[in-house]
Amino acid sequence: MRRLPGGTISSEAWLDKKQQAQLMTACSKGKFRTYEEARVWVEEEFKVRYSYQGMDTLLARKGVHPKVARPSSAKTDKAAQALWKKGGLKKASKQPSKPLTKP
Repeated sequence: MRRLPGGTISSEAWLDKKQQAQLMTACSKGKFRTYEEARVWVEEEFKVRYSYQGMDTLLARKGVHPKVARPSSAKTDKAAQALWKKGGLKKASKQPSKPLTKP
């Protein structure tokens, strides 16, 4: 809407401070896994309708972001990863390489 003439973006939240505090308490307890779950909870609890993007914006202002699982290969070898972290895959180095010299 910012690109359109006359479009307005509200910077104030629809929830008052007390309601926002209740929302943050619920977030800190892990009640929501997604913005959509938080949006539905707010609508049921406070009778205030937020769009998905509106809830995203509100929670982002408060520093709340959903945890996102990172992809992992099906071929992952957990034992090899653990060994790598312990430094077990280091190869014994040969002689140190000689510096290059110009002929």
